[in-house]
Amino acid sequence: MSPTGNGTTLNKYFKKINASNQPGIGIQVFDAFRRGRAYIVANQYDKRDEQATIIKKELSKVIGYKAVDYLNGYMTKIDAGNTADAFHALSEAYGFVMSLQFTNDGTDNPYFTNSEVNAFLALMDNFWTVQNSDLESIRDEVKTKFGI
Repeated sequence: MSPTGNGTTLNKYFKKINASNQPGIGIQVFDAFRRGRAYIVANQYDKRDEQATIIKKELSKVIGYKAVDYLNGYMTKIDAGNTADAFHALSEAYGFVMSLQFTNDGTDNPYFTNSEVNAFLALMDNFWTVQNSDLESIRDEVKTKFGI
């Protein structure tokens, strides 16, 4: 079963990531929620915590994947001379990059600190002067930290 993309925004992103980056991610998170709930009922809190870790890490990967996708989208579109679509992609990338500080590596630590994220955002602040080399650097750091 694959995510339908209907309903909440999160499910729409699961559908996109399932189709392109990590097949099965939506089902993996759904199953972790379902198993976690069953472990709560059975008072198996160590197993519940294992499922919570899966949820934290996989939901965070959604942020990482989309940051990378939108950064790549911007660079492709700006190189093709499509400024309006490029700026749309860059604004989406900006939001996902900002969200990196709220991710969770499974140990309740973000993949990127607030300071790291603010340094990235400073490089992206002026859409008219942003450099692809800076965006490539951000993209590569995200890919490395998330292992994607």
